[in-house]
This record gives sequence, structure tokens and C-alpha cells, in this order.
Amino acid sequence: MKNSKFLGIVLAAIGVFCLVYPIAASVWIEIVVGACFIAASFFTLLGVSARRGAWDKAYGALLTVLYLAAGGLMLLNPFEGVVMLMVLIGAIFTFEGVAAVALWGTDRNSPNSWLMLVNGAVTVALGALALFNPSYGVWFIGTLAGIDLLFSGIALIARGADA
Repeated sequence: MKNSKFLGIVLAAIGVFCLVYPIAASVWIEIVVGACFIAASFFTLLGVSARRGAWDKAYGALLTVLYLAAGGLMLLNPFEGVVMLMVLIGAIFTFEGVAAVALWGTDRNSPNSWLMLVNGAVTVALGALALFNPSYGVWFIGTLAGIDLLFSGIALIARGADA
């Protein structure tokens, strides 16, 4: 469990950085997501030739164009992309929080397992805030990521200390 303790420290440190510099963290996250969409378009394009049938190839080509367009728009307009990303992150955080609460339910007899419950509840709350307030702007994604990473790091540190 030394690895989970080390990973917890790293996650908590990145979380603190995101909380101190939320706008920089928001833009960085948006740029990384945009670059991932562009990379996905490249790999999807590589797979188009392996697809069978005209409709399957057309689907692959359309997906390539959509990934490339989304990534390009995000890289060209990072501040507008942040608002779009708010909705996506809200959905992801909500799912992650529910999963953390479910994990707590399977492991609630462990010492410090309450931290997993707190992590799940905080993450669900942050996800709901992002879903219902996408216009908060560029500072919110960095703050969300910072809080989530900080709490996840603390939970991993505590879990590593239990072992």
C-alpha cells in the first residue's frame, strides 16, 4: 500500500496547485482534452481502412472529422471550450462520486473508510454544481479538479496508512 500513499501525496499536491491557480488549471485541462480529441481523430483515421462496408467506413470518417473539429475548436478557443467542458466534467464527477459511495458501501468496516464516503459526497456535489452552472467560467474547472484531487489524495493516503 506504499504506492497508494505515494499516489495520494501526488494527487493531493496537484489538487493544492489547482486550488491556488484555478484559471491556469482550467485552461491546462481544456488544452489537454482538446489535444486528446485530436489524437483520437488520428487513431480513428488509422482504423477507417480496417472497417468493413461503406457505412462503417463513413461512420469512422465522420467520427474522425468530429474528433478533429472538437479538438481544433478547443485548442483555438480555450475559454469557450472550458464552458463546454463544464458539462462533461459535471457528468464525470457525478458518476465518480456515486462510484466512490458504492465503493464505501463494500468497504465500510475498514478504518478511515468514512473518507471514501466523504470523497463520494463531495464529488457528487461538485458534479451537480458543474452541471447546473456551466457559465461560472474558467476558474470553476480548476477549482473542481483541485478539490477532487485533494480529497482523493487524502483518501488514498489514509487508505495506505491503514495497511
